[in-house]
Amino acid sequence: MNPKESSMKHVMRNERGMALAVAIFALVIVGALVAGALFAGTQEQRVGESTRRLEQAFGVAELGVYDVVRTWDPVAYNQRGVYPTDSIDLPTATLGEPRPPTRARTAGTCIG
Repeated sequence: MNPKESSMKHVMRNERGMALAVAIFALVIVGALVAGALFAGTQEQRVGESTRRLEQAFGVAELGVYDVVRTWDPVAYNQRGVYPTDSIDLPTATLGEPRPPTRARTAGTCIG
């Protein structure tokens, strides 16, 4: 056996546990990739839900604006005086019979 072969056998003996280390390292890398993919998917789902809620809220607000414009009475609303005579009485929307005013209590303070 020449000296080169004996040194290679010595190196091979020192690297016997290398396969286990490489396998564990590969598993860690694959696990990190899977965790990253799950995180990205979760974030995408959250962004989609947030966008849906934003669009829904915008649609409801736009509907409210269109309702005000549709029911705008130029005679009543466009000819207001200067402060303090600029206030107007807005009609209240009631369903069925009118209810008496109620008082709400929050943090010990009466509101209403």
